Amino acid sequence: RSLQEALIGIGRPYTPEDIPHYFRRVEHVFQHAHGIRRQGAGALDICRVATGRLDAFFETLNPWDVAAGLLIAQEAGCRILRTEGYTPGAIPADIDGNNLLVAHPSIAQDVQTLLASVPPR
Repeated sequence: RSLQEALIGIGRPYTPEDIPHYFRRVEHVFQHAHGIRRQGAGALDICRVATGRLDAFFETLNPWDVAAGLLIAQEAGCRILRTEGYTPGAIPADIDGNNLLVAHPSIAQDVQTLLASVPPR
């Protein structure tokens, strides 16, 4: 697997001020990956990475959206990373969905680097 062959799942921003940065990231990923899918359920998209139906997925999600999905993805051998810097907060890191990236190990670092190369707002 390579980034150029990857099918990437995406979420959506929930605050209006995050929308411009989000679209810059999606456009950047679209230029480097095989395809992008927006299916609408973050927890299921994480499981789609675990089953190989998606090669990576990124979004900011709530803990109740990621807790079970991350366990499934970890057990399947997926890499759990952050799309941007991570600052620990009140939510435990293992269920914190802030700047979440779940990816197949063969492309995880490439996707993280690609997303980090998009300048913030």
